[in-house]
Amino acid sequence: MLNGKELLDNNTHIIYEKITTDELPLKVIEVTLAKDDPNLIPPKHWHRSLEFIIPLTASIELWSNGETYSIARNGLAIINSQAIHTTKIIESEDCFKSIVIQIKYDFLKKCYPAFDNIYFSNHIVPEIEQKLVVLLTNLSLEYQQTTEFKLLTINGYLYLIISILLKYQKKIRKVGYFLQSDQKLQEFMKILFYLDKHYSQALDVSSIANQFNFSYGYLARLFKKHLNITVKQYLTAQRLEHCTNDLIHTNLTITEIAMKNGFSSTKSFNREFKLKYHETPQVYRNKVRK
Repeated sequence: MLNGKELLDNNTHIIYEKITTDELPLKVIEVTLAKDDPNLIPPKHWHRSLEFIIPLTASIELWSNGETYSIARNGLAIINSQAIHTTKIIESEDCFKSIVIQIKYDFLKKCYPAFDNIYFSNHIVPEIEQKLVVLLTNLSLEYQQTTEFKLLTINGYLYLIISILLKYQKKIRKVGYFLQSDQKLQEFMKILFYLDKHYSQALDVSSIANQFNFSYGYLARLFKKHLNITVKQYLTAQRLEHCTNDLIHTNLTITEIAMKNGFSSTKSFNREFKLKYHETPQVYRNKVRK
């Protein structure tokens, strides 16, 4: 889920974007990006969640697995699980606003066990597109509620949305459509999944390399080649992601959050958090909980 004014067609680096959610099977994000926001320059990236983007203030262009799609304002972009993708804003605006909805891979597999063998087409007839936009918009509104039946209502919307996608947009996956078809990249993904599972442990580059029988230098080169970042930067990003989720959804102290998610000290957590968010974890927590 990244938006930008330029498609990075010549960028060979692909970022794996690990999506975090709370106890719900989805995540809803109301995006507002200013003209000078660095997130307007997106790298190509991928994640396991199924993603929808509804652009509210501008048309966008979606690049996904080598195909380009024009998405009108208040239209719908479908980003398939594990599809390499990026976007750009077509119209110039003071700021860009959109609704982004990401549905967890495990939930999709539970709904449709053959999910890995299909994808959803971005060629949508207007009536179906409008129906999906209305349902997704209502879903995003329900996501903000704190009612007793929130989970039940959200699941109802999700089942209806998925059933419409399966009925009208389902396509059989072609050979090479998903990243797993790339043997070398699949090997690299195993490393990422390992880090995603063990991020809370006291890991260093040498121990990770040993886990996969790689040399320190070879592992470092893999991360540089595929992500254009270091192993430490990737691991720190994963830890910050989980810390941010805990800041929002738990009452753990800052120290408890730091220790739970693999930081060696509260000081190192505060330092890395400020580098990313330009404020302390406590200030961030106070703002999002207002």
